[in-house]
Amino acid sequence: LPQNRESPTEVPSSLLQAKMSPNTRRAYVADWTLFARWCHDMGLTALPATPETVANYFEFIGSTGELKLASIRRKKASISAAHRLEGHEPPPTNNREVRAVIKDISKELETPRRRARALLPKHVLEWLPKLPDNLLRVRDRAILTLGLSGGFRRKELAFIELRDLRFVDNGMVVLIRKPENDSERISRRVFVPTNPEPMLDPVDAVLEWLREAQLEAHIDNRGRLFRSLKGITIFYDLSIWGETVNRTVKRLVKAGGAVDPALFSGHSLRIGYIVSSISAGEDPQEVLQNTGISDLRTLTQYIPRKSVVIENNQICVGF
Repeated sequence: LPQNRESPTEVPSSLLQAKMSPNTRRAYVADWTLFARWCHDMGLTALPATPETVANYFEFIGSTGELKLASIRRKKASISAAHRLEGHEPPPTNNREVRAVIKDISKELETPRRRARALLPKHVLEWLPKLPDNLLRVRDRAILTLGLSGGFRRKELAFIELRDLRFVDNGMVVLIRKPENDSERISRRVFVPTNPEPMLDPVDAVLEWLREAQLEAHIDNRGRLFRSLKGITIFYDLSIWGETVNRTVKRLVKAGGAVDPALFSGHSLRIGYIVSSISAGEDPQEVLQNTGISDLRTLTQYIPRKSVVIENNQICVGF
């Protein structure tokens, strides 16, 4: 990883001395401090930051779902101002990739929240071959099949580390680590089975990604499984975020051309896993354990249905 020797809270002197209102300066300094600290934690340089670093930062903060659109735009302005004041023109926020990430986040924040549709195995089987045959499709296939076979939250999927994978007979075991700032969740291990349909096999998909991305030799490392891509270039020091999973699903749906991508999101993988598992008659308790959902009634909220009945600790679905 690149070594960042800046203090994680260092603010450019030009930003502190710039002519602006006290409130604006206070907001810009706070925004810059958070950005610089994130870069420090990731081992990246904040000033000057590369466009890839800034794009990944906005994917990260966008994946939390906790910020309003005005906050996203102000953070962009803060990072831009810090670079301009230090003589770095054009600022990385002008980059096309950064603008595209912010546009996607803005579109999601501006759209009224509605329940995402389930992405089902038949969708992946039909639409995946329509994506360009390149390294991005290799990563997309691994993300989609793993998410669809494990029922992970999109942030959990993005944060899987190489050391969290253990390949076993007929599948693999994935360790989902407890978030450091979440006292309610616990770590859990999820068994992800192989799939007899080659295109839908998550084990084969992950192994193909490891091979094509040349990550096989790093399987015991603490680095993330999924890395950032730009064309055929892999940024080994930049991981994907939850928003990347969201964009992966929408890219697949768009390639399919049959339905509106706005109806789907990264959450569609989790819903698809639950719907497929329950419809196939799998034990609801096992589905609860794999997804980390606490009770059956919460589980039924994920199922689009005409009738859902809980009887004797079992879910009966009527479509």
